[in-house]
Amino acid sequence: MKNYRQTTLDATLVIAFGKTPRYGGNALGSEKFTPRYYQPIADREMLSRLVLSHGRFRSETKKLLVQRDVEAIDLSSNELTEVPQEILQLASLREIDLSNNRLETIPHALFDLPNLQLLDLSENQIRFLPADRPKAVGLLSLNLSGNLLGSLPEGYAALSCLKELDISGNRLRRIPSPIGRMTGLEILSAFANGMTHIGSPLGSLERLRVVHLEENFIDAFPTACTPPNMVELYLSGNSFDHIPDIGRSKSTIEVLNLERNQVCTVPRSISEMHSLKMLFLHGNCFTEFPNELLCCASLEMLFLQDNKIRIIPSAISDMSKLRCLFLGNNRIEHLPDAVFSMPNLVNLSVENNSITERDERGEALLVYNLAGNPLLSNIATQATAR
Repeated sequence: MKNYRQTTLDATLVIAFGKTPRYGGNALGSEKFTPRYYQPIADREMLSRLVLSHGRFRSETKKLLVQRDVEAIDLSSNELTEVPQEILQLASLREIDLSNNRLETIPHALFDLPNLQLLDLSENQIRFLPADRPKAVGLLSLNLSGNLLGSLPEGYAALSCLKELDISGNRLRRIPSPIGRMTGLEILSAFANGMTHIGSPLGSLERLRVVHLEENFIDAFPTACTPPNMVELYLSGNSFDHIPDIGRSKSTIEVLNLERNQVCTVPRSISEMHSLKMLFLHGNCFTEFPNELLCCASLEMLFLQDNKIRIIPSAISDMSKLRCLFLGNNRIEHLPDAVFSMPNLVNLSVENNSITERDERGEALLVYNLAGNPLLSNIATQATAR
């Protein structure tokens, strides 16, 4: 569980896997731990964090759940098949971790806890969420990854304070429509769902900054789906044959990841991405260096390894802010002089190409990786680093 409020040991009970913190002279979580140690701790007024993870939740430990002042509880990795009814009575709870159990259904009362801010239900076997409109409208982080969900109930659009939502690793064929109305959302993770298209427009989510859609089957990103202030977009392992038009986010996007797609061309409009700093295009279908990138004056890191590029243009020196250039596993035979005159370049990785000459000017770089090229056949094959 993330973001626990830090407390002193005498105000915190921890019974966690691999840890034996001591409280009142007794080792908690050890084999000698017996129920008689629980009662004095459960009476403490300042108990705020309760960790009973990795098989530590047993019938005798249920007594601890009557502690009314507990704010965070970790019941992960206990092979639970149902949510303990006791925690549904704890109105003070702000954080609940029920990840890595065997839950198939979730009681609607869990989403009604008035002070709940973080809920982790990842790595279970949940097929459906309660259809009732959740009352925990102050929820900030919801992790539903690694389940069997095929949809989200419409009522979940009421989670207007939600900042982070993870629905990765489910059976969602598109982004559920309620997400398009979660106006407070800042981070959305929806990778590895088998999605074929975006579905729900995200264009009205003005606070959405980071979108993860890796490992799906998406081949288009409609402009209407583009959040206006997006900063990071991850689309690796999909079916794109082009860099999508990200609409209003052109002025704000800083990280764009399209590795392991089928991209072979770059649109001229990429020059309008004035804030773009990191561009991942490795593992695509480029046979030539995309000259459109030469206009990306803000770019600092460029990943073009694992393509079929043969020639690097001399005009690459126009990319004056470039610090890291990754060109490994291509078909490059020669590096132009302009590469070694780039003022901010510190990392030049051209391993596993067909380069036959080692330029000594590369020794001034922090990393100059020529491993796996023909010129290294009779000398060390390690990257030169300083």
